[in-house]
Amino acid sequence: MKKKGTSHMNLISTSNQPMGSKVLAGDIGGTNARLALYQLKPDGLELVIQKSYPSSEMTSLEEVVAHFLESHQLTCDAACLGLPGPQSQPGVYNLTNLPWLVEAERLYPALQTRKLVLVNDVEASALGVLGVPADDLFCIHDGKPDPDGNRSVISVGTGLGVGILSPSGRASATESGHGTFAPQNDFDVALMKHLQKMFGHVSWERIASGSGLPYIHAFLVNEESRLTAAEIAKQSENNEACAKTLEKFLQYVGSVAGSIALTQMATGGVYFCGGVANKMFTPKRTSIIREAFLEKGRMKPILERMPLYIIKNENLAIIGAAQRALSLV
Repeated sequence: MKKKGTSHMNLISTSNQPMGSKVLAGDIGGTNARLALYQLKPDGLELVIQKSYPSSEMTSLEEVVAHFLESHQLTCDAACLGLPGPQSQPGVYNLTNLPWLVEAERLYPALQTRKLVLVNDVEASALGVLGVPADDLFCIHDGKPDPDGNRSVISVGTGLGVGILSPSGRASATESGHGTFAPQNDFDVALMKHLQKMFGHVSWERIASGSGLPYIHAFLVNEESRLTAAEIAKQSENNEACAKTLEKFLQYVGSVAGSIALTQMATGGVYFCGGVANKMFTPKRTSIIREAFLEKGRMKPILERMPLYIIKNENLAIIGAAQRALSLV
């Protein structure tokens, strides 16, 4: 699947926003911090410029925002930034995979506007489902979707993010990715015990995310893994340990997705997104995810009705953040 994007996006509503409005949208991840400026045109939000910055090389989100706007001499009327972590108090986020404390008050000077909203990155991705073009959806299980049903949004990237989109279009983030891993066989139990020695609590994110792939690989080869998630995926074509690692990883993604779908009763569909999903969930690998998703005993008939999609647009969270920012104008 190719990385795809669009210069325009579908809009939820533009009835109250003046043409020409400029909004800043951000998708801040553990690996990259991505910012984009959009301008409202008659046919939708048009991308003006988008940049990506290595998160580990920046000291704060204020630095990223200031550099983006100042280096390109940009201004914005409103902004929405999707962040990888829960809100600890109004306007304050402690990021899960970054040593940054993000506070709205600290961002106002760089933005030169107080029209700012901070949201969980998965909430931004869930909102993006409403604006993503239909040709950016890759269906891996048809099902029989209920147009009035909930939709689950599962972001597989550096971490494992989970959100829900209600029939009314309200998006909410959850921390389901930090739920406890549920082993199903002897291999899973052994892996869990191995990881318990390292972390104590073993969450789904420890194995069903980009950061989890090296842990599975290290367990299989019985030594510290020096391979990244991308290297494991690349070498899986001709390396038995890497192939087994990727297979187990895909099974875990499908299994946790099935549990999430049942918890949220996602009869409207389950949507995978995120950098790892975009790069690693290739057509020949998705059958592993689908089989693990459906393997829920008596609940299989319910899951069979839920369609499974991979969103091929890596800008999903940015699309959602832009939609949310526009509502502030």
